[in-house]
Amino acid sequence: MLGRAARVLVTALLMFPQIAETIYSPALTDISAQFSVSAPQAAQTLSVYFIGFAVGVLLWGGFSDRYGRRPALLAGLGVYAMGCLMALWAADFSLLLAARIVTAIGAATGSVVTLTVLRDCYSGRQLAGIFSFIGLALAVSPAVGVYIGGGLTAIWGMRGVFSALALLAAALLLGCLRLMPETRPQNRAGEPFLRVLRRMAGDKYIALAAILVAAFKRQPVQLLQPGPLSLRPIRS
Repeated sequence: MLGRAARVLVTALLMFPQIAETIYSPALTDISAQFSVSAPQAAQTLSVYFIGFAVGVLLWGGFSDRYGRRPALLAGLGVYAMGCLMALWAADFSLLLAARIVTAIGAATGSVVTLTVLRDCYSGRQLAGIFSFIGLALAVSPAVGVYIGGGLTAIWGMRGVFSALALLAAALLLGCLRLMPETRPQNRAGEPFLRVLRRMAGDKYIALAAILVAAFKRQPVQLLQPGPLSLRPIRS
């Protein structure tokens, strides 16, 4: 069982990848101007983010089974903060793309490991009740991200967005240090990665779930990429 403060932290960790994904989209126009790249090139920073996130999903699950949930969360948030600092100091567009991949790998810990923590601590109706509340939080988090990202971009540009994300990652990391217990069962030993991957690849229910997630995820991503880049400043 998690205490109240730890449950709030878990909810924030689950919202974190969604907010991190959408808070960034209003900065695409500023990125296009700062690095003198076209709109399609600026949108690549979102595309590579999703590739990095997929890599992170594979990485952190096995990491948390082998080394523990708490170390996986701390490591992932540290990687994310490092990626934000890389983006802040990126001198050219290729370095920004690399930084986005690093941030995505780190952000994936918020989705993968946090759900594992909940399954470690709860089951049955308790788990269903927690998931229903978290589903509501996840539904509003993209809108929160876009709203905050728009304000940050308007005042400080893309560097304001990355600074805010680095601070958010640091705050969550400190929260995990103080509030997050280790929930991995003592007798839990991580299976070899390739064995798990083969079993998942042969599971038709996992394949169906992956198709559904991809289908539903496609629509908001299509809006996030070209949306901000289609806007133009209004001049009197």
